[in-house]
Amino acid sequence: MGDFLFVPASAPASGINGTLHGHGMVVSLTWSAPALQELAATMEDLENAFLDGWRGAGLPGGADGGRAGFHKHA
Repeated sequence: MGDFLFVPASAPASGINGTLHGHGMVVSLTWSAPALQELAATMEDLENAFLDGWRGAGLPGGADGGRAGFHKHA
């Protein structure tokens, strides 16, 4: 999920089940760790399905070895 780090709470307090750290910010999460893990797994599945479809269509890969990248206009 990019440059973010999920840190589960060792003992949830005040409904906070962990924190998400990234880009100099910290977000307190009130979702359960399993819900966040399910979201991350689903996002990964969607990304892989998109990449498989992209490759299957014979479209060119991007600079990072498979992603589309931005289209450049003249």
